Amino acid sequence: MQPSLHTSTWLLARKLVRDYQFSVFHIETPEQRENGGQALKTAIHLILERRKRVLYMRLVPLDIYWAQVVERDVQESQRRLRQLTRRLGPQLDVINVYVLPESPSDDMVERAALASATPRHHGFSLHPLFLSVAQEAWYGWLDVLEKWDMTPSDLAQIAQESSDSLDAEEIRKDIQELERKREKEVLSVFRYGRPILTYAFLIVSTIVYGVVLMDGGVQNLDTLLRYGAKSNGLIIEGEWWRLITPIFLHLGSWHFLFNMIALYFLGTAVERIFGSKRFFLIFMLAGISGTVASFAFTDNLSAGASGAIFGCFGALLVFGQHYPKLFFRTMGRDILFFLGLNLTLGFVIPNIDNYGHIGGLVGGYFAAALVSLPLKRIQWVWRAAAGTVLAALLLFTASYGYAEGREGTDYLTWKGQQYIQEDNVTEALPIYEKLVKMEPENAFHHFYLGYVYSKTGRLKDAESSWKTALELEPNMPEAHYNLAVLYAGSGETERAKSHLLQARELDPDNEEVKVLLEELQG
Repeated sequence: MQPSLHTSTWLLARKLVRDYQFSVFHIETPEQRENGGQALKTAIHLILERRKRVLYMRLVPLDIYWAQVVERDVQESQRRLRQLTRRLGPQLDVINVYVLPESPSDDMVERAALASATPRHHGFSLHPLFLSVAQEAWYGWLDVLEKWDMTPSDLAQIAQESSDSLDAEEIRKDIQELERKREKEVLSVFRYGRPILTYAFLIVSTIVYGVVLMDGGVQNLDTLLRYGAKSNGLIIEGEWWRLITPIFLHLGSWHFLFNMIALYFLGTAVERIFGSKRFFLIFMLAGISGTVASFAFTDNLSAGASGAIFGCFGALLVFGQHYPKLFFRTMGRDILFFLGLNLTLGFVIPNIDNYGHIGGLVGGYFAAALVSLPLKRIQWVWRAAAGTVLAALLLFTASYGYAEGREGTDYLTWKGQQYIQEDNVTEALPIYEKLVKMEPENAFHHFYLGYVYSKTGRLKDAESSWKTALELEPNMPEAHYNLAVLYAGSGETERAKSHLLQARELDPDNEEVKVLLEELQG
């Protein structure tokens, strides 16, 4: 028995939902139409998204063979679509499917086609199609169905979908059940794991930050190095564990706060999708990749979870590759926007370790491809390829950094201070000579070079270095005092007094300055 027109429309809707992954978007009743009115029955609106393209299909049962009714309905669709494209974007194909018991007249098809003509700047294309239930045949421009990988002959066979036990309401419930099942599958992707490790990483980072604050502060170079900040020189000396420890260390309150917020949102998303074990590998491999990239291409002291956080971006890109429709329907555009924004800021704003960010992004991407998505069966060869590429990149980048031997000024300054404290001026001398070449405008480098010169008996060089320090930083009482000691030792009392008076003015509480000045004045 041939189903009714209303039932046939719902059967077609079920086929589109079940076999072609459409979703029911809206059920339109005759009362909701401004034109066309009661002549048309309930219409079913469906939508299909593929990456940046959207197909909007409207199924209209039509038992009145009036061409002007269809023409007015198409015109009303034009008006509504101009509003709808603002929400769904510019890449919108629209198909009005008029379901008829028999074949449409040529006049009906022609008038519908003329009314559907749409200027390009409107942002959508409208296509009227007619489906005859009796003939199981389509009428109109069928290329749009094939463009979306739909088979017109398959869609036309509505009678094969019918059953004596199903009426329109039961079919509608069947569609709702299909969509609930699909939604459950979608939710299962985002609920695979619980963000246990994300919270653990947040707690560990907070504890480390608090300990560092109480033990010298995050601006203290010696403290940062003791707690594991990335230092090229120390890594070259064999402290390879510094490729891991910077992940949990931060260089300031804003740095810490922004990273923890980013880790909370990105980390929970990645851990829910990949599960805790996979997330741990992604997070750690991304963090190490970021540190290795920073080691190879920058010589500055660095720390922070940024590389691992960018690795979460990389993991979400892998998720987007395997679930493109779900990715762009949920988080995709936001992820791409914030990823692009952060990379751009890294290139524009100084003192941001963008190499570490990019390294973490690449590392996180390949790490996620290696561990794979838990609900996707991915061939082992692709996973092995991702692991091989990641290992090769880490090995090559680390070898390059080791060969380059980039020693940053932070490391050299710290090393020089260590040698001075040990009174090892022989080792300190080449370090400070290197520092004044690297940063000739830094007054403290010249000051300490002068100190080392004085300890090695090169008094003229010491005098020159301290004078240079005062030219760069006139308010340096230590340099004035050292010059005063130098001049007093060589019998130039007046020059010594002059520098002591300036030192006393800058540092009135300095007892050494007071004692020497009294000796020279007495």
